[in-house]
Amino acid sequence: MSSFLGNRQEVNTYETVAAPSSLDSNDSPQAMKGSVRQVAVASSSGDQSASGLVVFNISAANASITRKSMFIRARVQVAYTATLADYSTAALTTAFQGPGVLVAADKMATTGSALSQTGAYLQQLSNAYSIVQRSTLYSGGAVVDQINFLCDVMSGLVLPHSTNRDWLTTDGANLIAVAQTALPSVTVTTGGYLYWDICLPVPHSCFNSERDFPLYLLGPGTPLSLQIDLSAITRALKLSTGTTPTSSNFTLSQAALCYEAVDLPGEFVDSMRMRVKSSPFIIPQLSYIVTQLPLSALASYTCGLNVSSLRAAYVVPFSAATYSTDPTVIFSYNRAGASDVGITATGGVYATTNAQLFCDGRLINSVNLDNPAMTFAALKQALNGSISNALVPSIASRETYKQSYFAIGVDATAFGDQSTVLGGTPCSQATISLTNWQANPTFLATVIFAYDSLIVIKDGVLEVKR
Repeated sequence: MSSFLGNRQEVNTYETVAAPSSLDSNDSPQAMKGSVRQVAVASSSGDQSASGLVVFNISAANASITRKSMFIRARVQVAYTATLADYSTAALTTAFQGPGVLVAADKMATTGSALSQTGAYLQQLSNAYSIVQRSTLYSGGAVVDQINFLCDVMSGLVLPHSTNRDWLTTDGANLIAVAQTALPSVTVTTGGYLYWDICLPVPHSCFNSERDFPLYLLGPGTPLSLQIDLSAITRALKLSTGTTPTSSNFTLSQAALCYEAVDLPGEFVDSMRMRVKSSPFIIPQLSYIVTQLPLSALASYTCGLNVSSLRAAYVVPFSAATYSTDPTVIFSYNRAGASDVGITATGGVYATTNAQLFCDGRLINSVNLDNPAMTFAALKQALNGSISNALVPSIASRETYKQSYFAIGVDATAFGDQSTVLGGTPCSQATISLTNWQANPTFLATVIFAYDSLIVIKDGVLEVKR
């Protein structure tokens, strides 16, 4: 019998007779006793302007961090010396950056805080992740996880392509200001500022898996800290013509890292600490290696990864050569028009773009992206490991989605079984090759490699295995 499978015995349960569970007594065990508390860790770096650093220090404790509960609360404000924007035209709009077509959202009156539903101009997926250039999680000074160009990972890949549209229009609008205008601080037309209050979910997968994060297993020399590198002003915000882009325009204040912690019984903590002296505690995580380069480099681009489980590679093309310094330009990931990106419609005929992914010189995947349906199918495969899983992308209509959002995905997952880890392809060097690419070669593209890693905690020491 294979050592990979162990001893297995086939049992055909359909041949047995059992009483339905509704007729049985509940045999679920009681949960052990634990007390929950809401934690808010203030930033140790104070208020920050554009391109600044925000640092949060998480102390070790006899507690766990409840999964999917961590977020950053803050206020983002933009100072005005001229007349406050009224959002009646694109030129008068100040908003978070983000992809998508312009939409009408809440309109703010210049003489007060009144809101109406007509005349506003915002990108359909403008959102507060645009203010984060990089997010890094440290333990004892060593990097646990890092997401470069987090603004592009979220705005170009996660939000438009793998987020439910109901979440974007409800929770997303309230938490991360998806397509939301700012509020005025004063009721006069000059000398005030606009602001958004946001609660930004922390995207590091070690805090969003099916395991609560075990703070109680960290030694005194390995506390956690989270560092947020803020974006430059022209990457974070689309400014109105009444505001000159300067770093002082954009201020992050009142920042705090919030999460739910569960204080655990001392007996359990002691037993777990004794257990990890010989058997480590494992947390699987999905990590990213992200870079940005001109589209012309993607004819053959090689990146040193040195990972044991590459899941997928993605390319998110921009519709400009740089983050715009012109405050009237609407930033967008867009594929409408031959000058923008490679897959363009001319009389209903699409250019034949072929995307190939090589791992250590071996061809892993080759997809012919000659129409929007094929592009979407390949992206679903890369995001989900299957084209069968339901995915309702963006808040746009089908036609708007096809014309206004664009990302290439190439799958490298070998096994998608959720009960196993490291199911991707081992890869020291990955090469992306896009042929017949008709895009403007000077335009930017964000290249994202998604890979599995393991957080290993043993005897108070945290290590990352790639």
